[in-house]
Amino acid sequence: MSLEIVSSETAHGRVNLTGAQVIVSGGRGLRSRGDYEQMLGDLAGALQRRLGAGVEKGASRAAVEQGYAERMRQVGQTGTSVAPRIYLALGISGAIQHMIGIANAETIFAVNSDPHAPIFKSCDYFMVGKVEEIMPQLVRSLGEGI
Repeated sequence: MSLEIVSSETAHGRVNLTGAQVIVSGGRGLRSRGDYEQMLGDLAGALQRRLGAGVEKGASRAAVEQGYAERMRQVGQTGTSVAPRIYLALGISGAIQHMIGIANAETIFAVNSDPHAPIFKSCDYFMVGKVEEIMPQLVRSLGEGI
C-alpha cells in the first residue's frame, strides 16, 4: 500500500485567515455543511464584490466538529487567532475560546437567533434572528448599486 501526503492547502485551496481583511465565519447555528457553504459563500462573494477586498471563510470549533468546515478554517483559541478589519460571525454563540481568537478584530458583526448569545456582549453590531432569514436580505442589500 502506497501513501501519498497531500498538504491541506493543495487539497482544499489556500486559506489565509491570519492575513484576511474580512472573515465570514459560521457556527453550529448554520445547521449543516450545505448551509455553511451556501450562506458563507454567498455573503463572502457579495462582500468581495462590494468592498473589493479579499474575504476568507472561517468557522467555530463547533462547526468544525460537526463537519461543516475543515479544521484549517477554525478560528479561536484552539484554531487560528485573527485580526481582520471586519469579522462576521453567523450562528456563533461566542464561547470564550472563540472570542479570544477574534479579540484583535477591528469590527465584529454577529447574527444569532439567541438574544442572550454571549457574542453580543463583545461585538460592535449584531442582529437577532435566524441566519437563514437574515443572510439572503444582507446579500441582496450588499448587491444593490453594484
